[in-house]
Amino acid sequence: MTENDLPTLPAGRPIFVVGSPRSGTSILTWCLGQHPNILTLEESSWLGDFAVDIAVGFKKGSSRGPRSQASAMGMSRPKLMDDIGRSLNQTILDYKAQFEELCTRAARRDASGIHSGFKISRTPSDPKTRWADGTPEYSTGVNALRKLFPEARFIHLLRNVDDVVRSMMHFERVAGTKLIENETEGYREWLRMTRACVEAEKAYGPGVVQRLRYDELITDPEKVFRSTLEFVGEKFCSACLEPLAKRINSSQVPADAVASNPPADPAMVREARELWNELRENPPPSALSLDVATRLDDAFEQRVDYIHDLDAEHNKAQKILEDLQKEFEERTEWALRLDQEVAQKNLRILQLEKELSERSATPVEKPESADSGPA
Repeated sequence: MTENDLPTLPAGRPIFVVGSPRSGTSILTWCLGQHPNILTLEESSWLGDFAVDIAVGFKKGSSRGPRSQASAMGMSRPKLMDDIGRSLNQTILDYKAQFEELCTRAARRDASGIHSGFKISRTPSDPKTRWADGTPEYSTGVNALRKLFPEARFIHLLRNVDDVVRSMMHFERVAGTKLIENETEGYREWLRMTRACVEAEKAYGPGVVQRLRYDELITDPEKVFRSTLEFVGEKFCSACLEPLAKRINSSQVPADAVASNPPADPAMVREARELWNELRENPPPSALSLDVATRLDDAFEQRVDYIHDLDAEHNKAQKILEDLQKEFEERTEWALRLDQEVAQKNLRILQLEKELSERSATPVEKPESADSGPA
């Protein structure tokens, strides 16, 4: 049997919902998961880093040319990442039944969050050959994810920046930790995530990244989902609309919410609002940009090089620390010897001072004169 005769897993076609936190990525992901062919997953946060780790590993495995395993066997990094991506895609799908069972157990323990619109599977016959992930942090990792899943599709969910920041300010993560500390941080985060998504739109074009506005999702959900499901290559399913009837993961912004103290940086607010207005008024790019794609590839390679070189830098730093520790121990030993010498000399000085004091206290007898005596 040759390599060409080996069975090949189907290419992974996951769907990633990206965008700034508090833009509606969770509800959109759950909506997609009501489709019979799409499995909703919890946020993962590790896949982008995993893609970088694979690239770093390959660089280590080919660093000595023909004397390295990967190079000697004729491996290529794109093929390796594609193979791992296919296997990972299938592994995730293989865990569907276990995932559903664990969710069912959790619902039995606490039924307060159960809603008919949110189901992992609606019928036992749902094929679920694809999965959807709504991790906002992947906004900055589209390039890395595409190296693992070349057939993946990305939905950039765009929401009014002021609404996002208000939601951020009144949202707390698990254990009560805050999402952001102040409004300036919120506007900065929205800008960072949104710019990254726009870069991905430019780099890969409308066939890979779809821009979707949150207000359109709310006001005309059926139209939006017909377009979105067509974009990802699936037939329309009305069940995808059902989760929109219930708010999930809500920040519960009070009607009388006031601005933060200290107030947001005016320049940051202006910059974010200008970008929001620009994106709202102009459609996404109709064609991909090779220049932007190259820039994202370069950024990926720089990150791989940086992490790869961390080991060497760590070893250098460790050697420096060991040398410094040795020098410290030598100097400490020298200082201790010096202390002993000083102590010995001080003791000798005390002894000499004592002897001198004793001699000074003893009266000196006057010698008798030779001619002394009775007259």
